[in-house]
Amino acid sequence: MEHNQSTTCLHEDQIQGQSRKIAELEARADYKDKRIDELKTDMHELKESIEKLETTITQFILKSVNDDSDLKEYINKLENRVTSLESRQDTIYKLVIAIPTFLAILGAIAVYIK
Repeated sequence: MEHNQSTTCLHEDQIQGQSRKIAELEARADYKDKRIDELKTDMHELKESIEKLETTITQFILKSVNDDSDLKEYINKLENRVTSLESRQDTIYKLVIAIPTFLAILGAIAVYIK
C-alpha cells in the first residue's frame, strides 16, 4: 500500500506542479492580453493624433497659400502705385522745365516786340 500512497503523492505533486505552471502561464497570458489591449489603445490614440496633425498641417498649408496670394496682390498694388507716382513725377518734372522755358520765350518775344 505504501507504494500506492507514494505514487499518489508523486502524482499529486506533479499535478500541483502542473497546476502552478498553468496558473503562472494564465497570469502571463492575462498580463500579455492586458498589455496588447493597452497597445491597441495607444495605437488608436496615436492614429487620432496623426490625423489631427495632418489636418492642422493641411490647414496651415492652405492658409500659407492664401497668405502668399494676398501678399502677391499687395505687392502688385504697390508696384502699380510706384509706377503711377514715377509717371506723375516725370510729368511734373517736364512741366517744371517747360513752364520757365515757355516764360523765357514769352519774355524774349515781349522784349523783341517792344
